[in-house]
Amino acid sequence: MLLVAVPASYALSRYNFFGRRVILSSVSSVQMFPVVVILTTLYGFYNLWHMLDTYRGLILADTTFALPLAITLMKSFFDTLPRSLDESARIDGAGEFRIDGASRMRVLLHILLPLVVPGLVAVGIYTFLNAWDDYLMALTIMKSNEMRTLPVGIAQSFLGEYSNDYGGL
Repeated sequence: MLLVAVPASYALSRYNFFGRRVILSSVSSVQMFPVVVILTTLYGFYNLWHMLDTYRGLILADTTFALPLAITLMKSFFDTLPRSLDESARIDGAGEFRIDGASRMRVLLHILLPLVVPGLVAVGIYTFLNAWDDYLMALTIMKSNEMRTLPVGIAQSFLGEYSNDYGGL
């Protein structure tokens, strides 16, 4: 997930291109919808593409819902770095101003990425905890007992409607 969030947030932070504001607002607007609203459509899509009861489907769904906040957080970390770092790194030899963009990627990987490691750690921890604590999406996507995640398995094994097995829990 960070492999997608870092280049996207770097591009949204550093470059002015047509549609940048539209992309930023659409990334932010994805977070406004609760999971319950999107879950019925997601279930139909996963049923059509045979992705129900697969870890691939659950990983894709969790990544899709965690990616907008990860991009927003990483963009704010890249915004705190001065643009003069990019320019001075390219002038000092981190890139030869090539057309293919390899110099920009080299500046990102060798100069800017070490400076935003706290942001990477924060986003990584957030997305891990978000996926780990996910209950509703995992309950909907995973059907068989062998494929259930830990929160769903605990809730179905030890928590009942009228009593809870706290000793077993």
